[in-house]
Order: sequence, then C-alpha cells, then structure tokens
Amino acid sequence: MSLSPRLVAPARLLAGLTQRSLAAEAGVNAITLARIEAGSASPNASTLRKLQRALEAKGIQFLRTSDAEYVGMTHARLDEAQSAKIVGRKKTRPRNAGEAPR
Repeated sequence: MSLSPRLVAPARLLAGLTQRSLAAEAGVNAITLARIEAGSASPNASTLRKLQRALEAKGIQFLRTSDAEYVGMTHARLDEAQSAKIVGRKKTRPRNAGEAPR
C-alpha cells in the first residue's frame, strides 16, 4: 500500500519520532514534512515513498480496506517501544522528611 499524506502524522507519532527526526531518516526537508502534515502541501510519490520506507523501518504498517486506511505498529516493534519506555523511566531517590525538593 502506498502512504496517504493524511497518515504521515499519526504514523510518525506512533513511531515516537519528531518531525525533524523523521525528515532526517527519510531524507526529506523538515519544512516539507511539516507542510505535508499540515495539509498545505501535496507531496510527490517519491517523497511519500521515502517517508513510508523510514516509517516501516520503525515497525509501522499501513493497511487499507475498501472504505478506510489504518496505521499500526508490528507487535515486535511495539514490545521494543514499550520496553524502552519502561527502561527509560527516570528513577528518583525518595526524599527524606524535611529535605528540600530537587
């Protein structure tokens, strides 16, 4: 399935990417990506293919039925993303009574 411009932003967010990071990974100008997501630019097929490849490399899948388009994440990538969130949580030391907040 080819990527629909209206799925770019939801797919990027699902992958946990910023506009700048997706643009860099896809080899697309960040301003162009922002315009595509805002709906103020009509991307050419080459640009959409670059974005789709970069998003699919992050585990994003694009699905189309006869009446709708969907974006999802492969199960293995979802597990990795959830693990990264759990591992990436900042551990804080409990404060002693009377200790000033940090």
